[in-house]
Amino acid sequence: MRSVPDASKQQAFALFQQGALDASQQLTQQLLRAEANDGQLWLLNGLIHAKKSQFPEAEASLKRSLQQHKTYQALLSLGQVYLLTQAMDKAEHALQQATECQPSTHEARITLGNLYANQGKFTQALEVYQWLEQHGQADAGLYGNMALTLEMLRQDDAARAAAAKAISLAPQQAMANLVLARLDRKSKNAPASIQRLQQAAAAHPNSIDGANLLGELGHALDHAAEYSDAFAAFQRANLIWQAVARGAPYGKDFYLRRIENLRQVFATPKATPATDTTGEQLIFFVGFPRSGTTLVEEILCTRPHIVTTQEEPLITNLITQLTDGQPNSEAYPGVLSDWTEPQRTELRKQYISELQRVTGTRTAGTLYIDKLPLNIIDAGFIHQLFPAARFLVALRDPRDVCLSCFMQSFRLNSAMIHFLDIEDTARFYAAAMSLWNHYKAVLTNLQHLEYRYEDLIVDFDGTSKRILEFVGAEWTPETRMFHEQAGTRVVNTPSYIDVASPLYSRAMGRWQHYAKQIGPIETILQPFIEQFGYSKARQG
Repeated sequence: MRSVPDASKQQAFALFQQGALDASQQLTQQLLRAEANDGQLWLLNGLIHAKKSQFPEAEASLKRSLQQHKTYQALLSLGQVYLLTQAMDKAEHALQQATECQPSTHEARITLGNLYANQGKFTQALEVYQWLEQHGQADAGLYGNMALTLEMLRQDDAARAAAAKAISLAPQQAMANLVLARLDRKSKNAPASIQRLQQAAAAHPNSIDGANLLGELGHALDHAAEYSDAFAAFQRANLIWQAVARGAPYGKDFYLRRIENLRQVFATPKATPATDTTGEQLIFFVGFPRSGTTLVEEILCTRPHIVTTQEEPLITNLITQLTDGQPNSEAYPGVLSDWTEPQRTELRKQYISELQRVTGTRTAGTLYIDKLPLNIIDAGFIHQLFPAARFLVALRDPRDVCLSCFMQSFRLNSAMIHFLDIEDTARFYAAAMSLWNHYKAVLTNLQHLEYRYEDLIVDFDGTSKRILEFVGAEWTPETRMFHEQAGTRVVNTPSYIDVASPLYSRAMGRWQHYAKQIGPIETILQPFIEQFGYSKARQG
């Protein structure tokens, strides 16, 4: 092989920087044929593929670059590719390596801090932000992210101070205004919250920051009983997210296809013999998002021998392993057709190891609650892996569930993309809950308990006793004080504000305030409204 002239490499990079991706790619690949061990060319090839959303090719090229030289830019770019493909553990590892490779360069560290925050690792995120502040890298954006992280850690005074620093540098800084508005909402100052959000959203039109501000504005208007304006704010936010989603490496049909394929894989009755008892201490807490699972998680955590995963995607990670490490792979669930017992055994070991790492406990007698609502879609897979495990299933009025999903600013992924349109939300709900009904019919030894969120609100003692008895825990009067403990725990769900409060009923029947707006989805949801006991006649 002959060496590649520097001028040719410079031309390839210049074409990339000019946005001439095809020309840059053609030249880069021509140069790689002359010198296949050039790390800079493999880096550029990876950057081009990433820019074209060709993520498997980008990952492979960046890894080839790192085989030649362990460079900061290749590690940072690989971490960003993993972020875009939702491979969060790999992203974290690559970004950590980048910060070690070049400690004085801060883009990787900022990205790592934001990754921690998005994963709910708020303490780690705060440490990164504070490091950056101490090393002279504080700007309005950093203080805004710090404020949001502190608010999630329930350090409201510190959050307000960090937000004020951001505002002093940039009065329209989005996250700082969002945090200050949220703190106003917490303190029951709805007018101030609404006014701040309206002004800040107007300063960030058609942007992700604007979408976040509009979503928070919707919640402030909802609390102020201005329902029509609230729904309009949520719609405007979701229209922005829809535009963002058009560039995502997945579509709305991904999960709908997976659900149908799972129905086919589990087409006939299956009684999975409980030959493996590993799952006896496992309870998979599932449902549809926004069904009130966070409330029950806090109730369960009042028992000292119960620990929860706090929505770590442990099952999702196992599925990714089954499909050669590719997130969102179409190979699942087809791979289950030739799934071997040695594979099951190995996956059980890996799952238990990760479970104990995430929860920080190996104590005998511990009950593990793996809480991730949409694991309901993979209940068949879970049941085959852990036939002795139990399923706790959260139900809530389907109209309230779908409305609440539409109202939340979830991190965009192949599941949450459905919640950007109210009718898409209802169709996804119907598909997921129909699959659960199917599992109940064909998995003949499935151990499960369904409970209704509304029953918990109306009859807390009776319903919480039933739940605790099912998981194998004793009810005590202290259970009623769950909110006191919740105020000391970090809760990484949209319900984190509310679970630290005593029970309230304002979320029951919220859909009635939006009856006109959600009218088109009632037909889709009607079978489940009736099945779960939420018909209009029953509600009275």
